[in-house]
Amino acid sequence: MSTEAAAEPRTVSRTVVGIDGSAASEQALRWACEHVSAAGEPGEVMAVCVRTIAPLPEDLSIATWPWRDDDPADPVLAMLDSMAELVGRDFPLVTIRRQVLQGHPVDELIRLSESAELVVVGARGHGAIAGMLLGSVSRRLINHSHCSVAVVR
Repeated sequence: MSTEAAAEPRTVSRTVVGIDGSAASEQALRWACEHVSAAGEPGEVMAVCVRTIAPLPEDLSIATWPWRDDDPADPVLAMLDSMAELVGRDFPLVTIRRQVLQGHPVDELIRLSESAELVVVGARGHGAIAGMLLGSVSRRLINHSHCSVAVVR
């Protein structure tokens, strides 16, 4: 006979959403939350913002870089928190976890797709080429992901 306390309902979903602060990424987060909540059970979405860091000049040490991944004043983390709070109000059964990563957005989303069931991105984020239906991130993600990809317009 087990003596463990009854566990709270698990909130498990292997849904990852790429967030870049654009209206398209907010729509992607909404779509993912709606998709997860359609089961009528508690679920989870991982909202991920990937920070691209330009190479530093050789004379600067990475130790002098002022950003810390737990800095509450970080504007990227603040944007991610704000978007998760705004969207999360409409989906009480969905827990939106937030994560800020460093690297190239496509590479990190492909890496996360290895352990996900679904990766969701907006059709167009901060890309500079107007008129394209798919941005460079969504196009590469579709071609290289290890799981299903939803591109939300």
